[in-house]
Amino acid sequence: MKTLPFRYEVDTTNMFWSISSPVTSRRIFWRYQPDYFIALFNQALFLAVIAAAFLWARRLLTRPVAWMSAFFLFSSELLWRFSVSGLSTMLCCC
Repeated sequence: MKTLPFRYEVDTTNMFWSISSPVTSRRIFWRYQPDYFIALFNQALFLAVIAAAFLWARRLLTRPVAWMSAFFLFSSELLWRFSVSGLSTMLCCC
């Protein structure tokens, strides 16, 4: 977390991190910047795990088995939930 320039304060001035309220004319909190970057990093790790599993299965087994393993990893709902949660579970899977 020290490598990226995280801003820990809530930003309601930027349109990406906040939305305009339909009730009032003010902007309200929508996304927290550190959580957003952590979720992006976890998704990159998840795609790297899929690529590594594909290459590993292609080398040890056959190409159809490699495609099938990559497809099943990609379609796993539990791994998608972990990848967008912001937890360090994806880092432990690698």
